[in-house]
Amino acid sequence: MPSHSAVTKLKAILIIDLIMVAAAAGTYLYLQNQGLVATAAKPAEFRVTDLIITPSEAEEAEPILITANITNIGDLEGTYDANLTINNVLTQNQTVVVPGNNTSTIVEFTVIEETIGDYAVELGGLTGSFKIKAAPPTASNIHLSNPLVTPY
Repeated sequence: MPSHSAVTKLKAILIIDLIMVAAAAGTYLYLQNQGLVATAAKPAEFRVTDLIITPSEAEEAEPILITANITNIGDLEGTYDANLTINNVLTQNQTVVVPGNNTSTIVEFTVIEETIGDYAVELGGLTGSFKIKAAPPTASNIHLSNPLVTPY
């Protein structure tokens, strides 16, 4: 069985070790917070926001503009595949390169639908919709022949 003085010395060494580890960890966290300690760069990570569909109601064969904001919240540059899905069918895609450090870019798609109806849009986890309505009838062509004007 160890002596009482040996146990006391062991406890003192343990307390000193804990104080040293706590001081080292605190110093490291402080220096890291100040930007004085280099950490590994965070890989590219993307967030898709602000899905906009313009106009939300259009006539047959009228173009629809669909835009979204792609933000890279990582530290490193990366590529993002923007896949536009309409009525659960992949219709268009774009690959965009986005620099790191919360840099954003806007991705744009132009869609032309010729079938009347409602359309569901999905892009990067965001959803929206637009409607195609029938075009108004065109004006008839009026032809005049042998016009009579009075007085002569």
